[in-house]
Amino acid sequence: MSSLPALTHLDLSSCPHVADEALRVVASRRPSLTSLDVMGCALLTDSGVRAVSCLPALTLLDASLCFKVTAAGVQALRDATAAPELRIEWSEPSAPEDHVDHEEDDDADGEEEEEVAVGEEAEEPAVGEEAEEPAVGEEADVAIGEEQEPAP
Repeated sequence: MSSLPALTHLDLSSCPHVADEALRVVASRRPSLTSLDVMGCALLTDSGVRAVSCLPALTLLDASLCFKVTAAGVQALRDATAAPELRIEWSEPSAPEDHVDHEEDDDADGEEEEEVAVGEEAEEPAVGEEAEEPAVGEEADVAIGEEQEPAP
């Protein structure tokens, strides 16, 4: 970092190994930093975010998708910052129950699929009912009206 004395913008977004200590080092060695992007740095916590509070020229901190950073950490940075124009981009992670898997059990036309276990035979259509057509790209094993040979 000593070879970049005039560094004002630093993008560390999505770097999987960036942790709190990295932000402490950046903050101690780059007081002229105006923009710091740590979006998606999963190891960062409130401690790392608070470490940049000593950067007087910092105007933008993007800590989006840093799920270990809490509202308390962001507020502590706002309260302690030496940068009067600091804008912090961050959103509180949603609760795990908000991430429900909405996989449908019905097929696209809204009708329930009939599941047949391995080794079981599907029900034959009743007299007068039509047999189901094979899905697009599938071939029917037995044509309607033909007798099926018993399996070996």
